[in-house]
Amino acid sequence: MKILSGSQKSSIMNSPMERFKILVVGESCVYRYHFGKHRKFNDEMPAPTISELEVHTFPGLATDIGVRLAALGHQAVLVSNDDEIMKDIFVDKKSGYHLLHVENKTSCDSCSQKKLKNIISDEFDATIIVDNNSGFLSSTFLQKMMPKLPKPIFVETKKEKISVFEGCIIKLSEERSRQVSSFPLNYELIVTLPAGGAYHRGIHYPASVREVFDIQGLDDAFFVGFIVRYIETSSISESIEFGNVCSEKVTQHRGYYNVTLGDVGVELKDYR
Repeated sequence: MKILSGSQKSSIMNSPMERFKILVVGESCVYRYHFGKHRKFNDEMPAPTISELEVHTFPGLATDIGVRLAALGHQAVLVSNDDEIMKDIFVDKKSGYHLLHVENKTSCDSCSQKKLKNIISDEFDATIIVDNNSGFLSSTFLQKMMPKLPKPIFVETKKEKISVFEGCIIKLSEERSRQVSSFPLNYELIVTLPAGGAYHRGIHYPASVREVFDIQGLDDAFFVGFIVRYIETSSISESIEFGNVCSEKVTQHRGYYNVTLGDVGVELKDYR
């Protein structure tokens, strides 16, 4: 278990957004980005070559969600895998094009029911499930634990059969939504688009048209913005709009960037 929270108490207390305590359950990984100069082919073999590497390390999956919640002034209690999953991404620095993705492992140890039960309490305002379908959260485990988790429950999953997430608010990318073979009977589905914006019940919520520098973290920033706004208002449409605001802030920066209260303070007042 890890506890991630905002570091500036004064800015949290004076912010226009309530401070929430949120349980985050799911796989975590470390993204290691290798930025370099790309040549199309090696002189000796028909393979791309990348040189002058700069390496930057960022949190991924559930840890990334927790860090982004903390950046907005909330407390995230993280239940995640102890064994480290490393994902290496080789990027052409000039174009931003991803040349190669390498994973050191594709599975992890399963979550402990006892560990999770000991953490669950009425103090939580919500639960976020980040399910990378790597073994940490099996369908059998989820069937046993879902009724016990603090509500509302927000889900991001790579499973194809997701009927176990009954009564949840599920966020899927457009591509991922096409791969799902079975849905719950009762759920809300938010479908996010590659360049920003989302759909809900056939309604399109477009992102503002601005110059985009980088889309890294766009989807996670949207998800976190959506969640904290929904906990406060219970309005899906308003929460999608605020999620779009958060994702747009990310696209204005190159590389990994966390949206802070300072970034969205004016927009939060507008939503009051």
